[in-house]
Amino acid sequence: MVDTKKIYMAPMEGVTGFIYRNTFARFFDGIDKYYTPFISPGEHRNFKSRELKDVLPDNNAGLNVAVQMLTNNAEHFIVTARKMMDFGYREVNLNLGCPSGTVVAKGKGSGFLSFPEKLDAFLDEIYSGLADTGLDISVKTRIGRYEQDEFYELLDIYNKYPISELIIHPRVQKDMYRNTPRMEIFDYAVENSKNPLVYNGDICTVEDYERFAGHYLKNAENIPDEPKSDKERNNKESDKKSANITAVMLGRGLISNPGLAGQIVSGSCTDRSTLRNFFDELVLAYREEIPDEKNVVFKIKENLFYLVNLFEDKEEYWKRIRKSDNLMELAAIARRMIGDGEFYRKKD
Repeated sequence: MVDTKKIYMAPMEGVTGFIYRNTFARFFDGIDKYYTPFISPGEHRNFKSRELKDVLPDNNAGLNVAVQMLTNNAEHFIVTARKMMDFGYREVNLNLGCPSGTVVAKGKGSGFLSFPEKLDAFLDEIYSGLADTGLDISVKTRIGRYEQDEFYELLDIYNKYPISELIIHPRVQKDMYRNTPRMEIFDYAVENSKNPLVYNGDICTVEDYERFAGHYLKNAENIPDEPKSDKERNNKESDKKSANITAVMLGRGLISNPGLAGQIVSGSCTDRSTLRNFFDELVLAYREEIPDEKNVVFKIKENLFYLVNLFEDKEEYWKRIRKSDNLMELAAIARRMIGDGEFYRKKD
């Protein structure tokens, strides 16, 4: 049986804000840590009201939350990290993975990866500037801007700093979410990283997780201290490497199937009743927070864009959802989908 490592919820802009996180946690289990969608520290040093609400301690009570930041300015990062400490957070995360064109054009997110010397200086400044705080600083990264070979230099840089966890999405920026993760580069990270690793990318089903876990998350507890054969020696070395992987981060697969983490951890099934109650509570929470119904409809559609993937007739359901501009109608379509839709089963 494979190990089950910790499971994290990935930050997804516009989707996994505090309303979603809190509603999710009331209905589903299996998540060890939640990451906020990125906040963008700026010269004004004040938060946008949306960003502030998302990180207020009262809006994250009872959850293990890390605050993600998107910036290429070390001073802005340090000032905001200290504010997060004042709020009671013990971890902040640097976003070096966002592939959005507008972000990349500013040299932020995965766009920062094009400037390794500047990135090195940035990391030196933030880790030095926050060394007295005891604050964990994790990094979420892609493996390069254009080519995967960029990662070799990037990992040399990352290895210079006490990164609490290096979260790797093994795609380059130009991949966006196309193609398949470049696992040979993740293999290189497993063998050469001096920091703990978290894997992120295309874990959308229990089978995806089991495939990953069977290769990377072997249990090393029962390996003899002094292997007697070459095979035992190779197994022991492999298990030492897999121990460097501390968690798996779920993103689009989890939003498409909110029960996925629970399925992985305990073997539980995604229950229609639980899913329907979760959706109803989510709609209610958005209505209480957002006064304009049109904006509530927009938020619900953002979530349903992923949730339709749980069902066989996702194209037909999405066509109806996309056309609807009325909240009651939209909710009714979603409830019918959740109540009557046939769950998607991956074809062999």
